Amino acid sequence: MAYSNDGGLTFTKYQDNPVLPGPGVADRDPKVFQHGGKWYMALSHAWGPGHSGNLSIHLYESANLTRCSHLGEIPSSVNFCECPDIFPTYVDGNENSVK
Repeated sequence: MAYSNDGGLTFTKYQDNPVLPGPGVADRDPKVFQHGGKWYMALSHAWGPGHSGNLSIHLYESANLTRCSHLGEIPSSVNFCECPDIFPTYVDGNENSVK
């Protein structure tokens, strides 16, 4: 992980990297987003934990971006999913019902 204190002009590597040891051989392009006061990350792992021949997108949760918990996996129908994205959507157009 790296962070910026100047709007992205320069970055500093976090001293306790890695914050999430990659279980796969090609872990990259994480999608990080905040929802309900917590941080979430979707990450495509090639040969991730519990690899059974099918690859998946792994979902992580963090309160502070430095300690992550593995929430689960979303099966992928392709060999490797570039830049996975997860976003809320309204159920039947109802803004009060978000999944």
